[in-house]
Amino acid sequence: MWVLTKIGFYSITKKPSHLNLEGPAVFNIRGRDKDDLKRLAELISPDLAKRPVVHEYAHSDYPYRVYLNTQEEMDAALAKLSALIDYDNFEDMITATPHQKAKLEPYEEFWSLLYVAHFPHRPRRE
Repeated sequence: MWVLTKIGFYSITKKPSHLNLEGPAVFNIRGRDKDDLKRLAELISPDLAKRPVVHEYAHSDYPYRVYLNTQEEMDAALAKLSALIDYDNFEDMITATPHQKAKLEPYEEFWSLLYVAHFPHRPRRE
């Protein structure tokens, strides 16, 4: 699942972690911007002792990862992300958020590609 939020972009999968490849499947919250993962970890737990660790894998297409072990932890993280929705237009909010502004153009391209996929009979919107 891809999640685009006001604090960052995340790709979420469920599989064994890089820390324990033979272990059980866990939620892998992956990102390309270390600060995005740090913001998410802080949102998950403001308490440093309970905060998920941001792991780094230099040769991965998503070099930063946070692991959550249970469905309950994942549900709580998504609930905290949804509580951040305080805007009526995502693009305007991204434009107004200094640490996310650089993502605006790729997000617009993503939106445009999905628009064409969903409405192939309509002309492209500019």
